[in-house]
Amino acid sequence: MSYLDHNAAAPLRPEAEAALRAVLEVA
Repeated sequence: MSYLDHNAAAPLRPEAEAALRAVLEVA
């Protein structure tokens, strides 16, 4: 997943990670 790989370079905050997981669940 290029999207996750791109964000892997920057530290993800708990809020961002939770929001990202929610989007993946809907997708």
